[in-house]
Amino acid sequence: MFKLPNRIVLVKPVVWEGWLPAGHSGSWLNDGAVMEITVPISRVTGELVNPLTEEEKEYFENPALSGLDFKVGDLSPHKRPDYKSDNVPYWYKKTVTIRKPDTIVDNNTVLKEMDLSNPETYLEYKILLANSGTGGAVAPSWEDRYSHGTHKLVLVDKGYEEEARASTAQDNIEAYKLFDKIQHSQEKLYDFLSVYWLEHPDATKPDTNSKVPFMVSQVEKIIQDNAKGFVAIMKDNYSDKLMVHNAIRSGVIKLYNGIFLLMPEETPVGNSLKDVIIYFKDDRHQEDKLKLIAQLEAEGK
Repeated sequence: MFKLPNRIVLVKPVVWEGWLPAGHSGSWLNDGAVMEITVPISRVTGELVNPLTEEEKEYFENPALSGLDFKVGDLSPHKRPDYKSDNVPYWYKKTVTIRKPDTIVDNNTVLKEMDLSNPETYLEYKILLANSGTGGAVAPSWEDRYSHGTHKLVLVDKGYEEEARASTAQDNIEAYKLFDKIQHSQEKLYDFLSVYWLEHPDATKPDTNSKVPFMVSQVEKIIQDNAKGFVAIMKDNYSDKLMVHNAIRSGVIKLYNGIFLLMPEETPVGNSLKDVIIYFKDDRHQEDKLKLIAQLEAEGK
């Protein structure tokens, strides 16, 4: 049975960098602007998007539970306006109003605070969420706010900033503990940067002759940019990633136009490092894996 959550959600602006200078009053809409958010129409069906789950709909259409005066069927997205009367279905007339404050808007600005334990506010929240699909104006999370160029608003839980800072601090602590295990070894630093390059083809491929201080600076930059990502690389199948890296160094695997080929038959084993690891974990390919390991051991890898 659905229950209203005890949550506070903040509606914040998505401030894009553009031709206006930082801090300009028009960096997010014009002064005095008002956004009226309504339930969107599906590009697939041509009908209103359904903002509610079936459980939510049953809750709100039951006055004894919600305290609202909806009857069964009132919140159906298929209910159309009767233009011969003044009967306009709820989803056609309900709007969420977002006003731009008379101040400079930035990432710290809160445009609206929504208490989801209030039934009417929860319905407004669901209207905003219904606009978070492709081409929508609303980003469902802070991390996704720049994922679509149409985003103008973002929804975050109250207290998110404090939680995010705490999480980032913990990620940094764990990242530097792992970094400490490799930062004094030229070989380990080179191995990590090679694995990083295999996972991020847009990165710079490390040079085997790179000095420790230079590679330390490269790894530190990776940690500063994305400590959580660094930890994920080091902890998620890292020994398997090193196996693939060493196989490439030894010529047992060749990387050709983004395709990993197992030599000498040039058997395709994947289009990414993740694909290759999955290939060698598959029971059907254990003979190939054992041969690869034997070749690496023979070369002292």
